Amino acid sequence: VLEQENLPYTGIGNNDTESRKIYYIEEKGKKIAIVNVCEHEYTYALPDRMGANPFDPFITMQDVREAKRNADFVVVVYHGGKEHCRYPSPRLRNLCRELVINGANVVLCQHSHCIGCYEKYENGHIVYGQGNFHFAQANKGEMWNTGLIVGVNFTDKVDVEFYPFEAKGAGIALAKGDLYEKLMQEFAMRNEELQNGKWREGWHDFCSSVAWYFDIVYGVTPTSDEKSRELFAHYLDCEAHTDVLRELFPTWNATNEK
Repeated sequence: VLEQENLPYTGIGNNDTESRKIYYIEEKGKKIAIVNVCEHEYTYALPDRMGANPFDPFITMQDVREAKRNADFVVVVYHGGKEHCRYPSPRLRNLCRELVINGANVVLCQHSHCIGCYEKYENGHIVYGQGNFHFAQANKGEMWNTGLIVGVNFTDKVDVEFYPFEAKGAGIALAKGDLYEKLMQEFAMRNEELQNGKWREGWHDFCSSVAWYFDIVYGVTPTSDEKSRELFAHYLDCEAHTDVLRELFPTWNATNEK
């Protein structure tokens, strides 16, 4: 349908090779590459099936390097991060920094459904969670119904600006007054925690609050029904879930006497 309407797109294809196609924008003598990639949750592309571009720790880095060779600037849209968590997992933070090392100027994470935190790393800008754009549900509260528009200025260098907004039933509106101050102050606090190390406590506390992961792990047996086994397999497949599992189930080597 997008092709019929002559609308450009990226991050999806008829298979896992076609879905990797990088999208380029040329404007005012500058070329910007967009690499769109997702974690392994339900609808990622396979060699023989259409879907979203699946993240791969090796192939995705190759794509970012290719984008950097062919463009002045690179933006990576990464659909990843744990739902409802305002902090990145240790894996996600290392991953996003590695994307910058490989050539990304901006990395936008968009799976947490809430505003997370931001850091400038080397020559790159990383946003760990933009929140929802328009996924308005009145009973979900402020966390679910707020987000960040990220304004990116491409000149001789890259600068970013943040515009918090609130989603409502019929659309979105830029946050103003007390809501603006609240969202930006909390955002700034988490940004500071990302630098002073307190983010690690925030990540651990969040993982400790989702104790139903224990039910997923301990509830699967050789006699479990097919649906339970498939759900368990999904939790092993999706990076956002395995990040939580690693936090809740530390290895013997991590807990052994030092």
